Amino acid sequence: MVKSKKDGYTLLYAGGAAIIAKAIEPETVPYDPIRDLEPLGLHAFFPVVIAVPENAPWKTFNEFLDDSKKNPGKIRISTPGLQTHSSFNLVIIETLFGTKFTQVPFKEGMAAITNMLGNNVEATLYIFGHAHTFCQFRKGKGSFDFQKDDGFSECPTLNELGYRQELPSPWFAMYGPAGLPER
Repeated sequence: MVKSKKDGYTLLYAGGAAIIAKAIEPETVPYDPIRDLEPLGLHAFFPVVIAVPENAPWKTFNEFLDDSKKNPGKIRISTPGLQTHSSFNLVIIETLFGTKFTQVPFKEGMAAITNMLGNNVEATLYIFGHAHTFCQFRKGKGSFDFQKDDGFSECPTLNELGYRQELPSPWFAMYGPAGLPER
């Protein structure tokens, strides 16, 4: 797509990985997403949440953070894999709040959730839509949401908890080759 004619017939529908791939593996990604892609529009956005089992000892996000600071690496958080938004956000959280977690990456998100529900890990960091199903039916409870979702107001965002930082969430968007004319 990057080398296609700039006629609007060849487009790319991709997630955030199309943008962050160059930063992760610069030697294998043959394009520069900033220079070579023309963003045409955001299609889907997936808020991310940290969810914990209903029997978790923490009632608030601050309790969760305090415990992770007192016991570095003790809290295991499942993610849908390394080099995912969840994985990156976990590193950002550790940096922002001076905490240390043990990341347990799985090959896909539902395994991350079921391992949290089965108490094999203490929390999961995954997209809201999947985790919400379990939180809604009280099989787990959400700790915090990175960006607000009107369907689950009980789950506070970082901003509502008094933090200024917003964390990135996965998305899908349409792209064309750079220099694509507007008409």
